[in-house]
Amino acid sequence: MAEKSSREDALKADSDSLINQMNNNPKGSARPSRNFKNRINEKNKSKKLKTVTENRLFTRAYSKGSRAVSKSLAVYVLNGKGFRDIRYGITVSKDRGGAVVRNRLRRIIRAAYRELYPRLRRGCTIIIVARQGCVGKKSSELVKELEQMFSKTGLLTGPDDTAKTVSSPPSDGGKL
Repeated sequence: MAEKSSREDALKADSDSLINQMNNNPKGSARPSRNFKNRINEKNKSKKLKTVTENRLFTRAYSKGSRAVSKSLAVYVLNGKGFRDIRYGITVSKDRGGAVVRNRLRRIIRAAYRELYPRLRRGCTIIIVARQGCVGKKSSELVKELEQMFSKTGLLTGPDDTAKTVSSPPSDGGKL
């Protein structure tokens, strides 16, 4: 009950500030000011991962970056100058399958990347390329493979969180 009332209070406070901004708008319109929209967007912006969309960054990572290659993935890392966060890009070529297969591979690779993201060193550009062995693999397999490749390139900084999340076996020998 306390959680519900606190959520209602927060919603009421947000709506009250929106109403105050509408009333204080010098043009007299019933729209919130841009400043209010920007504050909302800045709160949500921190959760979104930065992606590489420019071809020049892909080609620069391929030519000048360090790399780690396995049967199913290739990772290219380009250390950035003056960039504080991690940018990443995923490439799946058409010879890996149709659009459905390629999009599925991108989703699985993205899920594996998100799992390892908190442990990665900041200030670099990472390009992950799906190779033929990637087709048909599960995200848990790709997480292990990405972890090995990130450690080869020197990207992993934090402790291994997966060992902490595994629960110990029941003390009564597994009987109910």
